[in-house]
Amino acid sequence: MMKGLLILLLSTRSGSWGHRDPRKDRLKKIAWEFSLWGPLVLSEAMRLLMISLGTLFLCGLAFLGIRFWGLSTPYQKFDHVFWKNPPPYYAVRLRTLMEAERLAREPRDLIYWLDVHETLDHQFLVVLQDTINSVLNEENLGKANWKGPQIPRYNLSQLRPLLPDSPLLVDILKEFPKKRVIINIVDNVPDIQFELVKLLEGLTPDNRLLVQSETDVILRSIKDLKPLWLYGSSNADLMRLLSFESVSLIVASPFLGDVYISPLQLLKRDVLKNSVIDEVHRRKKNVFLGPLSTIKEYETAHKTDADGFIFGSMEFFLHTQEQNAL
Repeated sequence: MMKGLLILLLSTRSGSWGHRDPRKDRLKKIAWEFSLWGPLVLSEAMRLLMISLGTLFLCGLAFLGIRFWGLSTPYQKFDHVFWKNPPPYYAVRLRTLMEAERLAREPRDLIYWLDVHETLDHQFLVVLQDTINSVLNEENLGKANWKGPQIPRYNLSQLRPLLPDSPLLVDILKEFPKKRVIINIVDNVPDIQFELVKLLEGLTPDNRLLVQSETDVILRSIKDLKPLWLYGSSNADLMRLLSFESVSLIVASPFLGDVYISPLQLLKRDVLKNSVIDEVHRRKKNVFLGPLSTIKEYETAHKTDADGFIFGSMEFFLHTQEQNAL
């Protein structure tokens, strides 16, 4: 009988009839290790959980603090003679002096939008990029004179045969001394701020000029020289506002421009957001949308609370006006 009990005991401890069960051994080992390390692991997990919750709490406080700081920042409207009339404002992109003369006869007080390029001999030429792309090539200039498809690489005398109808900025400003003008500076060239300021002396730029450029450094360098002029917004300004808006912190986004000027799309990305327009208005600044090239684009822009609209051409403006869409 004792022999039978011994066999039963061995089978219970080591598996059936004396054979060890490796699974039970592993379970016993795990149970033993957990009895040693389990409390420490649970303690570390709780510590990490508390750290994570504390971090989230501090981030939440920082988020609310930044929003409160942004919302509590006071803003004052820049009362400038450029805004002598109430909105809406209409700006039209010009190509020639004849177009400027035609639009000067319109009963509306239109704003001229001028795409400006500085030549190698420091002349400021008004010409559209599409026109440059179509005429400024090696075939037209000749291999000996070809330096690339950029206006700043050529003197005005070299460009004039290719661009006979493109006016100089100074000619438009002198011909229409009371017209408001948005100067869109396209090329970022060295010392362009000094050349532009020197050119505009005596042409009443303080009263009727708004400086615009996609390049942030151009706006900043001119503003350092002439802080009381009006300034638009660079692509960097637009992307900064959109980035802050995407994380609900647009109220704290820096924006040093006087006017928010934005296309409907930038880098094939829709950038027209009512929340951005509302924030710019909260800061008591105006919003211009464009240049616009189709009726659909104009209708999309017109549905917003924008203060001004930029038409991509004189023909499109006149067509829109004929359709009684303004």
